[in-house]
Amino acid sequence: MGLLYHIKEWINDLLFPDYCLGCDRADEILCADCAGHLPVAGPAEDDTWALFDYHQPLTKKLLWRLKYNGKQRIGWRLGQLAAEKWYEDLAEIVLMTGEQKLIIVPIPLGTRRLRQRGFNQALSIAAGLHEHTRDLTELLPDSLKRIKETGSQVKTTSRTERLKNLKDAFGEVNPTIKNKVVLLIDDTTTTGATMQSAALALSRGGASRVIKLAIARG
Repeated sequence: MGLLYHIKEWINDLLFPDYCLGCDRADEILCADCAGHLPVAGPAEDDTWALFDYHQPLTKKLLWRLKYNGKQRIGWRLGQLAAEKWYEDLAEIVLMTGEQKLIIVPIPLGTRRLRQRGFNQALSIAAGLHEHTRDLTELLPDSLKRIKETGSQVKTTSRTERLKNLKDAFGEVNPTIKNKVVLLIDDTTTTGATMQSAALALSRGGASRVIKLAIARG
């Protein structure tokens, strides 16, 4: 997205207040009532936690607007909902491991995709999560880099293909995460290949544990 697009979005945001994408209620991008009716994802699998079911129309709409319309406040709101859902679980991890803070790391975009989009949607979500868990977490967005451009994973259907496509896609891990519990954040997980590849890079970089948090499971 170009500069002109973002200027137009800023003007629209200034002139027209937020409204709920679920019920059109004014002043909030996703109201508490609509958020409460979103179907939750199934139980955690292999240290992969997901908040909502991606196949629900409103969930799809929220993530589409976030990624392709540049509505970063949606990401922040979804991060807030993640904090409300998982605060006690995160607090228990801090207590059980003796960690001072859990390290939040958003899945990084490649240089080309970041230039096209103008922002990283996973970082928007991570910022919302951190804002509501400041006593438990530290946000370190530059702790991992995408060192290989992989293109869209949507066109790659099988998990095996995606893992092959993402092999060695992430690296340059910040040494700050060594011996730390990391919360790896993304908007959506389908086969889990992207998050697994990134988690492997973090583990190789010294993270003691990587918990993969996604807003939606496809």
